[in-house]
Amino acid sequence: MWAKPFLAINSTCGPSEKWYALQDEYHTLLKSVHRIGAQLTDLSVQIALLKERVQEKKRRLSSLEAESGRLRRLIASNAGSPEEERLLQAREQILRQLHEERACLQQLAERRRHLSARADELRLDAQFLASKERLREIELEAEEQRLRLTRNALLTLGLERVNRRPCAWWFPLVDPSLRWWDEVTRSTEAYFEEW
Repeated sequence: MWAKPFLAINSTCGPSEKWYALQDEYHTLLKSVHRIGAQLTDLSVQIALLKERVQEKKRRLSSLEAESGRLRRLIASNAGSPEEERLLQAREQILRQLHEERACLQQLAERRRHLSARADELRLDAQFLASKERLREIELEAEEQRLRLTRNALLTLGLERVNRRPCAWWFPLVDPSLRWWDEVTRSTEAYFEEW
C-alpha cells in the first residue's frame, strides 16, 4: 500500500503537523505488530518441527507395533520350543520401547497443543488486533489523502496561483518511481522572455 511512502512525503511537506504524528504512530504500531509477528513466526516454526517429530514417532510406533505382532505370531507358533524364551524376551523389549515411544509422543503432542494455544492467544490478543486495525485506518487515511491530492492536481484545482503548473512536491505522489519527474527535468527548457 502507499501509506508508508505517502506518510513520509506528507510529514516532510504536508499541510499540517497531523502527518508527523500519524507517521510516528504508524511506525510505533508497525514495530509492535512486527514484534508479535516475529513471535508468531517462531511459534509456527516450533510447531512445524514438533509436527515432524510427531510424524516420525508415529512411524516408529507403527514399525514397533508391526514387529511386536510378528514376534507374537512367532511365539504362538513356537510354543513349548527352546526358542520361545528368546522370542518372549525380544517381545518384552519391544513392548517397553512401545511404551516409551507412546509416552514421548504424548509429551510432544502436549507441547504442540501448548504452543498452538500460545500462538492463538497472540493472534487474538486485543492489543494486537487493535494495532492492526489502527494501522489499516492510518493506511486508508493516507491513501485517501494521496488520492485527493492527486485528483486535485489532475483537475488543476489549487494550481491557479502558479499558472496551472504543478509544484514539484506532489510529483512523488503521482509517480513514486519518479520517472515522470526525471522526464520533466530532462525535457525542461529555460529561456528569457523579452519584454
